[in-house]
Amino acid sequence: ASIESIYPSIRQCRVIDAWAGVRPTLYRYGPYEDDLSRDHEVLDHGARDGRPGLFSIGGGKLASYRAMSEDAADVLARHLGVSRPCRTAAEPLPGGDARADEAGLAERFGVPRPAMRRLAYRHGSLAKEVLGPCAERPAGRRSICRCEPVLEAEVRWAARRELARTLSDVSRRTRLGTGPCGGIRCALPAALVLAEETGRDASWAREEARRFLAARYRSRRAVVGGVQWRMESIAARAAREV
Repeated sequence: ASIESIYPSIRQCRVIDAWAGVRPTLYRYGPYEDDLSRDHEVLDHGARDGRPGLFSIGGGKLASYRAMSEDAADVLARHLGVSRPCRTAAEPLPGGDARADEAGLAERFGVPRPAMRRLAYRHGSLAKEVLGPCAERPAGRRSICRCEPVLEAEVRWAARRELARTLSDVSRRTRLGTGPCGGIRCALPAALVLAEETGRDASWAREEARRFLAARYRSRRAVVGGVQWRMESIAARAAREV
């Protein structure tokens, strides 16, 4: 209902994904959940529960994860007798130290500007390293997932540098398969690249593509109906035959 106030025709649109999450608010009995604080707290279970050496973080939200980490590191440092100041606020995230030269990299590696813009936004100054293998392997610049778009080089980077071992891992790092096609076009090509990077064979790639497409289908089926439900059923059958 809230979305309809902005997009009145939203119910006529095709659903391409659905998700739900749990908000980890600090516990208080009684108040409505939207009224609970979004603050976080580092819990010393030695002081409160008689479990010395055990610490946890409660509350907070994803957007404040670095502040939460800094507070947790400060508590642990005091516990361990470390007096050096925390450097979290002064240390950029990987690739966050400078902007990528989108135009220059797009021209140098032959990458379409929309794909380059997205890659630069995700990887910052590391974009050049992500594209590096394309100089020797031109196939790296091809779009594995055209909906997002995701380049082959990004799938290889995710496997080599970000510990991706499944297509779901790659999707969480690149948004592979989260666009309108739901992975139908990109699951198998991406799985073959991932298999090559991780030492698996083509049969593994096919099974992994099926697992990924089944997961994408499950993310939508609970919220679709009518014509889309029938189309989703056809797509799910096609996915099993990849």
